[in-house]
Order: sequence, then structure tokens, then C-alpha cells
Amino acid sequence: MRLRRGTVIIVAVGVLLAGCGGSDDSMTASLQGQNGSGASGEVTLTSVDAERTRVLIELQGGPTGPKPAHIHERACSDIDPVPANNLENVV
Repeated sequence: MRLRRGTVIIVAVGVLLAGCGGSDDSMTASLQGQNGSGASGEVTLTSVDAERTRVLIELQGGPTGPKPAHIHERACSDIDPVPANNLENVV
């Protein structure tokens, strides 16, 4: 399965996808803080099979406690404000 490079990950504490890299089966992107959140980190998307993708989010800084996470489709400049998929909280 090839991952779509246009998929954007947004974590509710205010981090934004900054850059992508990876192979056809996985991609990694840096997350940068938004709106003064102080959060940063990295997200890795890995193809599990034709129907599933593993999403690993690692965050540093920002507020303590669980952080909601979800996936928005399309590029940041044309982002759909309604999440396409909700993920488990980042803890």
C-alpha cells in the first residue's frame, strides 16, 4: 500500500506537520508547535496492510496530560477542518 503524501496530521495541542520523508511503506514527518503551544515531535505512518496504517506520534514539550489526535485530509493550505479519522490520545 502506498501512503498518500497529502495526508496531514494535526494534534489538538497545536502542532503542525513540517516535513515528510520515508519509503513507500512508511513516512515520517516533523511536528512543529502552533499558537505558542511549545509542543514539537515526530509522526511516523507505516502501512500495516491494504486497509490499515499504524500512526506513531511522539511529542515533547507543551501542556502535560493526554493530547487528542486526529487526521485531516489535504494539504495545510487547503485543509478540511473536519477530521477524517480520530486517533487515540497521545499520552
